[in-house]
Amino acid sequence: MALQPGELFLNSKYRIERLLGEGAFSQVYLATHIQLNAPRAIKILRRDAPGVGSTEFQDYRKRFQLEAQLGAHIDSPHVVRVHDFEESEDMLALVMEYAAGGSLQTRLDQARQERRPLPIDECVRIALDIAQGLAAIHPLDIVHRDLKPSNILFDEQGRAKVADLGLAQVPGGPSLRSVMSQGVPHPGTPGYMSPEQESSYGYLTPASDVYALGLLLFEMLTGRRYRNVRPGTRVRSLREEVPPWLDDLLARMLAQNPAERPWDGAEVAQLFREEAAGIRAERPKEEVQVKPTEKHDVSEVVPNSAAARAPETKIAYPATQGAEAGHPSVRMDEGRSGQGPASPPHLPTREHLERERRLAKLFAEAERSLQDDPSHTWALLQQISQEDPEYPGLQELRQQALHQLEQR
Repeated sequence: MALQPGELFLNSKYRIERLLGEGAFSQVYLATHIQLNAPRAIKILRRDAPGVGSTEFQDYRKRFQLEAQLGAHIDSPHVVRVHDFEESEDMLALVMEYAAGGSLQTRLDQARQERRPLPIDECVRIALDIAQGLAAIHPLDIVHRDLKPSNILFDEQGRAKVADLGLAQVPGGPSLRSVMSQGVPHPGTPGYMSPEQESSYGYLTPASDVYALGLLLFEMLTGRRYRNVRPGTRVRSLREEVPPWLDDLLARMLAQNPAERPWDGAEVAQLFREEAAGIRAERPKEEVQVKPTEKHDVSEVVPNSAAARAPETKIAYPATQGAEAGHPSVRMDEGRSGQGPASPPHLPTREHLERERRLAKLFAEAERSLQDDPSHTWALLQQISQEDPEYPGLQELRQQALHQLEQR
């Protein structure tokens, strides 16, 4: 029997607001913690629900219990927080953080309905959030095993969060290979499992979750499930505007061999951060083709990145023959005009490029930690200031960090 709006629940601790969704056996409600006046999502499974026998009830009891236990050890803005687990003879209830922004499944369904793909920068941002959620899980030797669109939720700010650790592989913990997962060696959702998760009985590594994240990213970028295309299909063959670096990274994430993928969520997150900050590995000159007056700027893909705030770098071929005709000149355009010809151009040295990469990496990390650890942000900004007191965005981020510290 469904709970009704206004009904008090769990010893009158919560007031039911409305039904959020239903699964095969369970329902999820939006509720208010009365004493805290805080919203919560409560997942409920009743023993008398259609199709639920004693075996299913015990299996879900283990899932809820595992999710609550893991929630007590994981503290990340990119993992849905579990607040409590209640049980009785005829009911299970898991009390969780309420994610007001809905699920990735809803976003994908809407995009398909409107026949438009999700914007590339949105896909990158969501994938980075998920990777950061996995980066909080994997160091505990936990493998999620059930990354799928309905298990990626969004908060009010649009930040993606990993949900539902009930099928996770944990060291020395229950395998949950029960009647719920007959026919597959590991539990999970068909179409969102790594090759080794589908075919092996062995211990999974974090690279299995990396593959599943690749499946989600492929679907976000193309609107199609990877299992429905030819194996090895590159995402740029289906969506030309995907930047080459993203195409290459996604191909690595979807490698059949786990050893060829990034190892875990932390490595994937770092790769995304470096690209979002405009950090590129140097390539041989013959691999770089720059058309005259063409700009290559990662801020077009990630508008809010550090690269978007930096002084504009323009790459253009000189109109006249120089000492080495045809070689590009590089200038930093800071809005100056009317000063006559610029001094002879010089290409950045390797040391200069390495320094810029290092500072961009520090700045990206400072931005990431601002909300959760402003003291760490402040320390990183001090390092940047020692090398470049005029680094773009430095003073603004300093003010934000100082404000966060004063609030604590």
